[in-house]
Amino acid sequence: MNAAVEECAASIHEVLSDNIYDHFNKSIPVAISAAGPTAAAWGAHRSEGGLLWATYKATCRRLGVFSGASGPRDFNAELFDPISKHLATGWERAFQRRLPSCLDNFARSVKLSVETFHREATQKTQELGTNPGGLSTLNQQLRALLQQVTQLPGIVRQLAQDLQRECSRNFTPQIQTGMTPAYEACKSDAQNFGCGIATANS
Repeated sequence: MNAAVEECAASIHEVLSDNIYDHFNKSIPVAISAAGPTAAAWGAHRSEGGLLWATYKATCRRLGVFSGASGPRDFNAELFDPISKHLATGWERAFQRRLPSCLDNFARSVKLSVETFHREATQKTQELGTNPGGLSTLNQQLRALLQQVTQLPGIVRQLAQDLQRECSRNFTPQIQTGMTPAYEACKSDAQNFGCGIATANS
């Protein structure tokens, strides 16, 4: 069974590497290159698609997330967009198809190991003619164990689904945390700009 566990762990690691980690390695440089132009577009002139000054200020004040008259904006999600576009297909493939297949293979391997052990133990006991009552107990334990093994992929699959959903929701909050100093600086600049306008008007 140790071999089955090691093989399953190696298969899962390969699935995550091929479908998720490699996509990160390819898309992070793209996201870094796109971050500057993306952020510059927020503060561009309205004729070039930029935000209204008040909307820009409100969005920075709320750490990049705001829903105003022109609709919802999430600066953090926009910065993550170049990664999420490349990651979506691999993420779905890993957690919806490849990971369940690894777990099913693991269950089959464990079931085969248990059945082989049971068959050999039964045969040896019958040959020795000892403890026939133990065979009945062993048969009951085998049925219970095989039922648990059959249920195991579904249990682990549900756990993995819950964890991957939680993980996928953590990308933009991490970007938001990293962007907080910039949002604070932009908010301060916007306030100073607003005070300058008010002074000039008075």
